[in-house]
Amino acid sequence: MNEKQMKELDAGRLLVQQGKYHQAVRQLTPLNEETGDFEVNRLLSLALQRDGQVQLAIKIAEDHVDDYLQSREGARQLILLETAGQQFITARRQAAFVPQWSQKLTGEISQAEKQAEVATATTLKARLKSFYHLGDGSFREQRQRLIEAEQLPLKMYLTGALFLLRDPFAKPLIKSSILETLQPLKIDQEATVLWIDDHEYQLNLCRLQPLTKVPEVATMQKMLDDQYGQSDPSTLAALTDELQLQMIFLYPFISKAVTSQRDWVTALTSFGTLVTPTESVERAQKWQQKIQRLVDQMR
Repeated sequence: MNEKQMKELDAGRLLVQQGKYHQAVRQLTPLNEETGDFEVNRLLSLALQRDGQVQLAIKIAEDHVDDYLQSREGARQLILLETAGQQFITARRQAAFVPQWSQKLTGEISQAEKQAEVATATTLKARLKSFYHLGDGSFREQRQRLIEAEQLPLKMYLTGALFLLRDPFAKPLIKSSILETLQPLKIDQEATVLWIDDHEYQLNLCRLQPLTKVPEVATMQKMLDDQYGQSDPSTLAALTDELQLQMIFLYPFISKAVTSQRDWVTALTSFGTLVTPTESVERAQKWQQKIQRLVDQMR
């Protein structure tokens, strides 16, 4: 920031110290848009929260999540802001990403959840009921209800999530989104998942891996990089997007479908032009066709 901008930041800081939060917001908002500076963002989100504009404060802070999580004070500010907006699941995920401070932060989140269960019991029950019945709606409606469910305390969210993982009407992408949401929390809880092959499988939530860390996914991405990275970056980008979408549909049981990474990539990159595919490639093609049908059903 230049000297003029530093003076504007100091003026905004003084307004916050004086409790003039609305004036501070008016002072800092254009500065934040102009500079994108983290310190400006942090002060503005604080001023917005204290001015009662919690949801806007969360939206502003989301531009610098990684910066907030670099320090204990920043992580605590972000998480307390999210709990003030009843973004309990997001707050727990943030705490999980900073294990060195997570115990104390998780304790504060739990306390905020207990307070919400008393103060907004009716709202939370209605939100849980909507989450339970998520499968009644279109994909767009399911997605919206899933987003709203992240305002539930963890215990209530988990109750609904365990039910939906077995619900035949919950879309596969919704189920994988639930699992990816819960993955960082390392919850020692058995779950049953009705997967895209219409069979139920057991898993413990604490053993879930991030999608990006699944070995099969990393191997196949490298194959695509090696094949197209230098010669055809636009095709690489399209195939990477397609592979990632396929893996989201298969998560967390990717290895049940991807029995050969090489043959999966062959099926993906052949665009249906192979005259005599091997049995393994043909099996991969059938899986990919099944996933494409599921994608088409979401439109």
